[in-house]
Amino acid sequence: MQIWIVIGILALSMILFIKDLLAAEMVAMLAVLVLILTQVLTTQEAFLGFGDPALITIGCVFVLSAGLVRTGVVDFVGRKIE
Repeated sequence: MQIWIVIGILALSMILFIKDLLAAEMVAMLAVLVLILTQVLTTQEAFLGFGDPALITIGCVFVLSAGLVRTGVVDFVGRKIE
């Protein structure tokens, strides 16, 4: 039964990612929340992933890229490349 729950959550998440109806981080957090509520994951298992170095690195890249966009560095470099 759990496999069908996971497949359903994955399918719905993919649709929401593709259609861009919600922010990507909101879709991801909702998917984790549904996995917890359906008892596919325990709360402890769900939060263990947040300590993963790969996830922390990706989060840092998002923060860095947002800073570069807000300061105009991305536009400046884009104009120089043209």
